[in-house]
Amino acid sequence: MTEPVQDTAVTRPRKSDLVPGYTLNVLLGKGGMGEVYKATQLSLRRTVALKLLSTELAKDQVFIARFEKEAAALGALSHPNIVTVVDKGCAEGTYFLVMEYVDGASLREVMRQPTTGLPTKLRTIYDVCRGME
Repeated sequence: MTEPVQDTAVTRPRKSDLVPGYTLNVLLGKGGMGEVYKATQLSLRRTVALKLLSTELAKDQVFIARFEKEAAALGALSHPNIVTVVDKGCAEGTYFLVMEYVDGASLREVMRQPTTGLPTKLRTIYDVCRGME
């Protein structure tokens, strides 16, 4: 029996085995297109970040195309400052994107921390620009 992933920020419980080959562990965040989970890739026993397109948007072909385009664009990139896409797909109407998991604060969190000084913020912006280059 599969236990649902529980988190106060989750709009509804999700089965931990929603995406075959992965176990959803912890909800990391939610955005306009869906949710991102810290997950385990079972075949390699490694931690990954798994992005799920929301069930509402998965009914809209325009958003499915946008999600697929994002996956293709990210999959074509290779840079130390950009997370690597390791998988993408659709399982029973659930569209997903799997990326390497990077532990730590998000860019938004780092930039908004009052204790983050200007030199650190400038270095972070520089690193972002290097990735975009």
